[in-house]
Amino acid sequence: MIRRPRPSWWLLVAAFALLITTGTLSFIAGKAVRSPEQVAADSAAPSRTTLSEPVRRMRVTKSVAFDGQVVPRYNDSVLAPASASSEGEPVVTRMNVQLGDRVRSGDVVAEVSGRPLFVMPGSLPAYRTLAPGDVGPDVAQLQTALTTAGYQISDDWGHFGASTSFGVQSLYAAKGYAPTVAGGEDLESAKAGVLTAQRALAESRASKPTAMQLTFALEDLSAAQHALEEANRHYGAEMTLGDVTYVQSLPATVSKMNASVGDRAEGELLTLSSGVLVVRGSPASAGVRGIRIGDKVRLLLAGGGEKAGVLTRAAAAPAVASTEGDGTESVGSEDAVTYTIEARGRLASSRKGLAVRVVVATTEARHARLAVPISAISGNADGSFSVTVQSGNGTRPVAVRTGLIGDGYVQVFPTTGGSLAEGDEVIVGNAEGS
Repeated sequence: MIRRPRPSWWLLVAAFALLITTGTLSFIAGKAVRSPEQVAADSAAPSRTTLSEPVRRMRVTKSVAFDGQVVPRYNDSVLAPASASSEGEPVVTRMNVQLGDRVRSGDVVAEVSGRPLFVMPGSLPAYRTLAPGDVGPDVAQLQTALTTAGYQISDDWGHFGASTSFGVQSLYAAKGYAPTVAGGEDLESAKAGVLTAQRALAESRASKPTAMQLTFALEDLSAAQHALEEANRHYGAEMTLGDVTYVQSLPATVSKMNASVGDRAEGELLTLSSGVLVVRGSPASAGVRGIRIGDKVRLLLAGGGEKAGVLTRAAAAPAVASTEGDGTESVGSEDAVTYTIEARGRLASSRKGLAVRVVVATTEARHARLAVPISAISGNADGSFSVTVQSGNGTRPVAVRTGLIGDGYVQVFPTTGGSLAEGDEVIVGNAEGS
């Protein structure tokens, strides 16, 4: 039997290594060797993707947007009385409320130089001391305020009579103060006059007067009695100027405190906030000209949510001074306006103080028309406009006439027999793709 020699172990290792090397090189060659077309394709710029938007049938709306804040409808400043003290400087001798306290009609919020400062509801500022016999709208306002505080008034409205005087006296007494009294000297003089006339009549009768003398004595007594009636009408407690301040709505909440006991009484002592929550804000001066009272408003609430509203009031915004780079001072624009917006449906109390984005619809198309994004409009050399409609793999231009522009959209009307319909896709731009 002939034996075949067995291969040496090193020959097996060499054959295995050759097999692996050959496969690896083939793989590398396949990855490393590229055609010129492949090289050009890999180095080309990314492909461009066409962006399109559908044609819509809508009422184009032009709007102005600005930032606002949720605040109470009324914010009334309670000012220190100008005539708080006849001697020396007016001083805050007591503060009867604290931040967050609830204030009602007839409450005393502070004491200035020992005199009370009542808070009453009303829109007419106090400008004079009201005393028995006075007549006017400020008297009617005082009577209304006394009624809301729980005092009955039977006088003719707008006429300061006995029941109004008694109401004022009761108001002061309930808070531990004494009112000033009007007509005291005149009343005493009128009483003395009646007494003198009565004595003169008695003496005349005792001396067997003539008919004429008796008539004169009776007339004197009648005149004295009439004077006493007039004195009584003008005698009584008065509402002293400086003892009352009127605010737009009560009850109210103390939202700001500016004074403490011992301070000189001047300027704003505190602020009272009342009424439902509204939104207030000031747009840039360029947008003011397009806004009108009664405009519809969208309120975009912080944290999400939206409410409809209506613009109800406009007032000049307070000027805010600032220092320019050159050291000069400037103030806010003369056109600056603060608007008040009332939401449809109450704003939750938890939103008080939060920011709101206000969108005011200043112009709205009367009818729904075809509209496209502004970026879909192309201007032509002859001054005309067109849009490009994408259908399948092709495109076609459509000549259009433009209408109202607002909030990113523009009305379009096809011209020269062009065809454009709701739902057509119009090209608005290109986006780079990889």
